[in-house]
Amino acid sequence: MTTASGRLAYYDFLRGIAILMVVAIHAYIPGGFDTLAGEAALFFRQLLSCAVPVFLAISGFFLAGKPLDTWPERRTFWRRHIVGVYVPCLVWSVPSLFLGLAAAGTCTLPVVLKWLLIFFACGCGVSYFVALIIQCYFLLPWLKRGKTASLLGFGLMSCVAVLAVSWYLYVEGQDLPDLLAAGPFPVYGFFFVLGVWLSHRPRTYRFVPLCLLLLPALWWMYVETQWFMSFHGKGVGIKLSAFLYAALVILILFSRRLQDVYAGRGFIFRVVQWVGSVSFGVYLVHIHAISLVVNLFGLDGWLAKWMGATLLTLAFIAAVKRVMPRFSAKWLGFR
Repeated sequence: MTTASGRLAYYDFLRGIAILMVVAIHAYIPGGFDTLAGEAALFFRQLLSCAVPVFLAISGFFLAGKPLDTWPERRTFWRRHIVGVYVPCLVWSVPSLFLGLAAAGTCTLPVVLKWLLIFFACGCGVSYFVALIIQCYFLLPWLKRGKTASLLGFGLMSCVAVLAVSWYLYVEGQDLPDLLAAGPFPVYGFFFVLGVWLSHRPRTYRFVPLCLLLLPALWWMYVETQWFMSFHGKGVGIKLSAFLYAALVILILFSRRLQDVYAGRGFIFRVVQWVGSVSFGVYLVHIHAISLVVNLFGLDGWLAKWMGATLLTLAFIAAVKRVMPRFSAKWLGFR
């Protein structure tokens, strides 16, 4: 099923679900295994770990067919796609830039230069994803063949990177900005490559066995999280079990059989598809919306923050797109 604009409705639906999961991740209130409610919230948070990998896989899946054999084709692709995500990222990073400068308490030249470097490197807030996807766009001409050997090699690369990052963060108890923890291509780049690889295959495999494999993956994620949190109380994010879980989810969701049976009928499905069509804008705006619903409206529960920030973000995007469609598409990322 395709939309009126020629987009595949199924993948807009997946984008919609994934971006709602991203908002939930960033609205999450850290908890632990001390209470049943905290344990349930922690388990649900782990289920959301596939959100960003799904986005990367969808991007690789649809970009793999781009003609990028010549340098003029590559330059045109890079100029259009990299500028298209980088400029809106900078626009929506301006509040974080000024908040960072204000929090520093001084505007000396080293402090200003530091925050400008963070700003232009897409290091403000959760903008690491833009830095990551720019790397994927740049490397696409050399990734688009979708060979299985390359997929396995990139999988090994990401496993090593994930192990190193999770050990440094959780066992050593150190801190890393998102730009350095999740932004480098070796950490999450495998999922973009997985999307490219899937685009070259019929995807008619049986997905029921993959669903069964999710159970041990979830159990491993639970055990690994508990073990990591025993050191310094951290362990919800990047880790090898979440990497495996996300890969299985992507293989299941990209099954041709699921795509073919998706009808997309009904109000809820159409709403989620629309959310998926503006998912990049939601990603850019939602972190500011979370701050607003907490500080302005006093929402403090996870569900309340999630729903409040989601509704505020979607209402804002819908209004701006209606009033300034071209400006919002070019400068704000509301495509």
